[in-house]
Amino acid sequence: MRILARLFRVLLKTLRGLAEFLQKVVGWALLSISYFAGIGITAIVARMCGKNFLGQKSAKNIKPIGKIYPRRNCLRRNIIDNFDMNNVVQRFYNASPFPDYELDRFETTEDLELAAKTFSKILDRSIPQEASIIDVGTGTGQLSAFLSLRRENVLGVDFSDSSLNKARSLKEKLALKSLTLKKVDVLNEEQVENIGEKFDCLLCLGVLHHTDDPYEGFRNVTKLVKPGGYVAIGLYNKCGRTLLKIRRLLAKTIFRNNERAKEYFIRLQLGDEQDAETIRGWWNDQYEHPQETAHTVGEVLDWFEKNDIEYWGANPSLLFFDKSDPTISGAWNSADKRYPGPLARFCKQLKWMWTTHRDGGYWVMFGRKKNE
Repeated sequence: MRILARLFRVLLKTLRGLAEFLQKVVGWALLSISYFAGIGITAIVARMCGKNFLGQKSAKNIKPIGKIYPRRNCLRRNIIDNFDMNNVVQRFYNASPFPDYELDRFETTEDLELAAKTFSKILDRSIPQEASIIDVGTGTGQLSAFLSLRRENVLGVDFSDSSLNKARSLKEKLALKSLTLKKVDVLNEEQVENIGEKFDCLLCLGVLHHTDDPYEGFRNVTKLVKPGGYVAIGLYNKCGRTLLKIRRLLAKTIFRNNERAKEYFIRLQLGDEQDAETIRGWWNDQYEHPQETAHTVGEVLDWFEKNDIEYWGANPSLLFFDKSDPTISGAWNSADKRYPGPLARFCKQLKWMWTTHRDGGYWVMFGRKKNE
């Protein structure tokens, strides 16, 4: 029986590896096809439109921050001395806080609740009111501020002074006493340890894929979770990010000077958003960022396993024929706890290329820290 069990594990590992390999091959094939098709279709549409795509005002607010940073995949560490991508990303966010917004929008806590995104509301309903929360990479603090309205202990950490300054302004303006903000670099193990406490819930959403070492950041921050605590990790998916990468390439080449095309690209993600600071921040984050990585589901499942995090689900779902509504079922729902097999992961991630492209291929994986 032991031999059969060992053979089964080897076979399962082989199938997982094959699924990940096929996903990469098919993904790159579709990327090539989509690239040439996208160039043709978008070029025709841009030339046919005599006015803005969505009837909005000119995209004069949609401008990059104006400073070009070196990209990681264009550099060789053994050639360039004293190069630190972490500092480059920090300077980027100091120049362009994210997610940015006009502070005048928030005069009361009711304004904060009205502005909350659907996913923020799902988290708010799913996390117990008595739970302590750490929001890693809190940025300008909208999410942590919103979650602090019904809780006594919410800590938001980030390494960008500009983002934290805006978060502090929001905290002071709305008198959010249960929200604490602190400057912490997730890749600095000493700074993470100096936080000095563990939390019932860890949120790390849209952060690790902008670091120089995503797994090291994950390993550091998961040490801050209590046994049995909730974990939510948001990342770019390799397949899901494909169409955004195509749009970004088009924006930097064919449509480099076409403001209408750029407005169309960002409106795919933001809809009819009118906050100029939000639009500028999103454009810079999605189209001008100096550092990003994308990850597969299998890769992050391995991270969970190595760090004693039990898988509890994902958004979008990784289950076949899943019709559940996350606004009703919430996060960390035991019904979604079934572990996704290699075939389900493969099929779902290919589907994400089309279903998540408006979100930039972003997905969230949920887990809970195993009891010691």
